[in-house]
Amino acid sequence: MGDPLSDVACCRLELRYLRGASGSEAFTRAYAESTSRDVGELPIWDAYVSAAALSSMSQWGLPAEREAHMRREAEAFLGEAIRKLT
Repeated sequence: MGDPLSDVACCRLELRYLRGASGSEAFTRAYAESTSRDVGELPIWDAYVSAAALSSMSQWGLPAEREAHMRREAEAFLGEAIRKLT
């Protein structure tokens, strides 16, 4: 239920945590090539997902080093989404 791009954005952020921006972008290219779905609104979902993660991440019980890494990646992801939207 809902917009499948929200799931794509969640996956993109999770991959970014694990594989960096290049892993996230490789997934996005593969997704876009395998579907007829318009991915033009993906930056909106990227911004939503990264902002939600940043607002609640402190409650996830992560080790401090891991949380710091994930915060850096989510902040970068959010910044990229905002630049694409403006």
